[in-house]
Amino acid sequence: PSGDRPSLSHTHTHSARVLEAFSKAPATQLSAMDSDDDNVEETVEGPLDEDNQPDGFCKVTYSSSDRFEGHFIHGEKNGPGKFYFFDGSTLEGNCVDDALQGQAVYTYEDGSSLHGTYIDGQLNGIAHEYDSEGQLTFGGQYKDNVRWGVCWMYFSNGGCLVGEVNEDGEMTGDKIAYVYPDGRLALLGKFVDGEIIEGHLANLKCVTEGKPQFELVPNGPIYSLDKSTSFCISTKCLLPDPYENERVYVAESLIPNAGEGLFAKIEAEPDTVMAFYNGIRITHQEVRSRYSREDTKKSAGPFSSIFKDATWK
Repeated sequence: PSGDRPSLSHTHTHSARVLEAFSKAPATQLSAMDSDDDNVEETVEGPLDEDNQPDGFCKVTYSSSDRFEGHFIHGEKNGPGKFYFFDGSTLEGNCVDDALQGQAVYTYEDGSSLHGTYIDGQLNGIAHEYDSEGQLTFGGQYKDNVRWGVCWMYFSNGGCLVGEVNEDGEMTGDKIAYVYPDGRLALLGKFVDGEIIEGHLANLKCVTEGKPQFELVPNGPIYSLDKSTSFCISTKCLLPDPYENERVYVAESLIPNAGEGLFAKIEAEPDTVMAFYNGIRITHQEVRSRYSREDTKKSAGPFSSIFKDATWK
């Protein structure tokens, strides 16, 4: 399966931020800010009660450079509020007795976001995650800040991974599936942290309450991870991709002296993924040593010639 694989790194960052945010000591008056404890506030802007505790809408800046703006009742966060973390990420929701409760949105520094339900300051229940352009990248559940149960992870090419995650919230197990962009064809089998180890061709028959039902294709081939290297595109070059096999074929190009070309077997709507481009994986340094300066300008990212999707225009 190709396409950018959704990462768990954001999830780990979110969990750490939530725990950090709600482990901070209740706000105290400004005269108590001389402590070396990173959890003690540096400044409190807003009304204080008779015990010099924040009471009402306050802005609290911590010595870690994190900031909270929201409502307090006698030093505890109560009501709507928003954390602004030092790295540019934010967490906005409603607090009850100093703990986040109900619907909240965590926005990462790159603009991607996590929308979920919090119970006593921890993410529990249905959650959805989106990239910086608002495209869905994850749908499923969390339990105590960790992905739980049957989860869906969506790729930019239209495909997705689905299955029951392990105790660490990873797509690891014997009944994980990669579903192709058509939403029908799938590779069902063993995956480790979202990478296929051994998969069998299957069809997605239906989805009931978020749980997919697959039907294996009899006598189908077995697929496994076959990453390209700097010198080898594939060790199984003659194993056809089932998705591509239904949509494209190779024949002599209609352009004179152009060799072979790729042709569509079926009619397709605009922006339909028809095939997946593979290539050798080389660093920028290798690009510069192998190819001309003009070719080098076309490379992007830390590696070049990595999986890209052929989209019908």
